[in-house]
Amino acid sequence: MRETLLSLADTMSGSDRVKAKAAKAIMAQQVHAACAPGGSAKLRAELLRELMAILVSKRPRLVRAHAIELIGFLGSKSDDKALARFAADPELKDNIKMARERLQRGS
Repeated sequence: MRETLLSLADTMSGSDRVKAKAAKAIMAQQVHAACAPGGSAKLRAELLRELMAILVSKRPRLVRAHAIELIGFLGSKSDDKALARFAADPELKDNIKMARERLQRGS
């Protein structure tokens, strides 16, 4: 059973730098594995929901920025509207812009 991205985001938000870095790496690993050819569409949708929940949360900017980056890899053009809602956020606008560009180039 996999650890949820929400749980990993909580660990990443914590004060233990080693655990935070490990959580960040595990989040990326889960997302990239789901993006591999033949990956489960159900798992991708589940991961995307979790990443969106992280984005709208009150977690630290770096955690939300990491979630945005992962949405850019995992999402599709149809997810662009969800990210567009956050395009004016001064803390995240550059991250949002990069993810939206990646989504537009993707499927």
